[in-house]
Amino acid sequence: MVRLMALVADEVGAVRRICGVCESRRYRVRSLSVDPSSLPGVLHVSLAVDEPADRAERLAAQLRRLIDVISVDAGDAPRPEPAVGVAARAAVEAVRVTG
Repeated sequence: MVRLMALVADEVGAVRRICGVCESRRYRVRSLSVDPSSLPGVLHVSLAVDEPADRAERLAAQLRRLIDVISVDAGDAPRPEPAVGVAARAAVEAVRVTG
C-alpha cells in the first residue's frame, strides 16, 4: 500500500478531478481523506492506494498535471501497531499530568 499526500487548491471540483483520475485509470483506492491545511485556500488530500510503487508514482505524476494540484508526495504507508499507539498516548497523558 502506498500513501499519496497532495496539497490542492480549495476549488469546486478539485477532489472530484482527483477521484476521476483514479477511477478512469482503475487505481485501487483504499482510503481518501481531505482536510484543511495550514495554508489558506489549500486542502491536504491523503490517498492510500493498493498498487505497486511504480504504478503509484505514475498516479502521482498524473495528479501533478491537474490544474488544482499544487504538489504531490508519494511514500509507503506504514501500518502502525495498535499497542504502540496506545502506549504513546499513555506516555503523552503522563507528561501532561506530571507537568
